[in-house]
Amino acid sequence: MTMPEGLFALPKHFPLCDATRKSLTRAQPPSKITYADNHIKKYLNDIEKTLIETVSVKLELATNKFELDLIDKTEYEGTRERILNSLIDGDWIGNIYESFASYADASDAYTLMLTEVAGTMDNELSVDNLQEYVSSERKELAENGRSSQMSISQSLQDHQKITKLASAETLKDEIQKHVLRLKQIIFVSIYPERPIPSRLEVNNLNEENNDEDGDLQVDGGKVNLTCPISRELFKKPYKSLNCSHTYDLDALQIYLRSSHECPECGAGIGSRSIEPDIIMSTRVKCYLRDKEITQRIKGKTDNEVDRL
Repeated sequence: MTMPEGLFALPKHFPLCDATRKSLTRAQPPSKITYADNHIKKYLNDIEKTLIETVSVKLELATNKFELDLIDKTEYEGTRERILNSLIDGDWIGNIYESFASYADASDAYTLMLTEVAGTMDNELSVDNLQEYVSSERKELAENGRSSQMSISQSLQDHQKITKLASAETLKDEIQKHVLRLKQIIFVSIYPERPIPSRLEVNNLNEENNDEDGDLQVDGGKVNLTCPISRELFKKPYKSLNCSHTYDLDALQIYLRSSHECPECGAGIGSRSIEPDIIMSTRVKCYLRDKEITQRIKGKTDNEVDRL
């Protein structure tokens, strides 16, 4: 018996069944904000702490070798520059943030897919409606060049094409800001009192990429590690979100009882417009570390002079 042509033709695109639609909805991944708060921020804090400890350990080892005359003064004095170059130019920093960006892209794609799924209200296929479905699909393909059932996968592709150019620079800049933050932590943990090179400032993202020789040009000057209010070494440095000036928290809280203007520039400042200054905290911690190292080296030098 010859079956009518096309009776058992299968559609190119199948509608989602109710069970699948409900399953996808239940599998909603955490939002980017939740993911950032619960995972990324904690992960980055751990990385920053590890970097600071890594620098301190490397300096400690070099100091021990110098004290034991295993390396000469010239080699010892080049220790910090070698540590800086070995850490700050590593591709691993960029790879960390590219993985974060990948999650953000995946989250966007999943959210879009769920939106498309919610709008897909086709009845499930059955033997009774199969031929009608196939005929409708063929008609749509002939007239529009696409089927309504392509909406999920096709929309994802269209969304990617549309947003890729629109968000590429924004995403790139955001990743670079995080990369620069890690590099700044590395730099100040090695050179606590030096200004951050202009190449590592957020305002110079493009200049960083255009630096042909790749060397860090260190700006002149010396960073003041004392609070402008208390005139003492920072203990809990907090910076203003309005002007970026940094003050010790205890001194600032006392100051805010009588004024809400920045002591340095007059910009508005209050308890809700300040945040911990991680860079300054790192500077102070590593400055105290270097102070101990300097005493050890001075002791070695004094002993050598006494022997002469």
